[in-house]
Amino acid sequence: MLPPRGQPHQKNGTRRTRYSRPVSPCRNCPLKAVCRPDSGAARRIYRSEHAVLVEAHRQRMAEQGVGRMRQRAGLVEHPFGTLKRWFGCDHFLVRGFHKVRGEMSLMVLGYNLLRVVNRRGVGGFRESCARRQQAKPVQV
Repeated sequence: MLPPRGQPHQKNGTRRTRYSRPVSPCRNCPLKAVCRPDSGAARRIYRSEHAVLVEAHRQRMAEQGVGRMRQRAGLVEHPFGTLKRWFGCDHFLVRGFHKVRGEMSLMVLGYNLLRVVNRRGVGGFRESCARRQQAKPVQV
């Protein structure tokens, strides 16, 4: 058993707890060769505050298998492929996560609006917008 040592600390925005044990209790342990580092130093493990969630996710992925991921990829690939073809997008025009996210959001918004217009027609879309505007409460 490795007990927690010290206070949890932040690294890359995540709290981590250090677990360690001195070398002396491990001298007569039969698992010493398996769990101790080759250097002979004390065993140290850092565990994220999100480690339980990560393990649960890995467990779910192992249970559901590759089929679920293929199904998800099949559902998601069509809109992205369509977006790339419509907008001639083989790369993003901006740099940085937030800017790329904004560019992608604009493309998805355009895609969704076009789908609504294709399903309801221009008149149906305008009527929906008018009804929604009338139902909106007035703010003072």
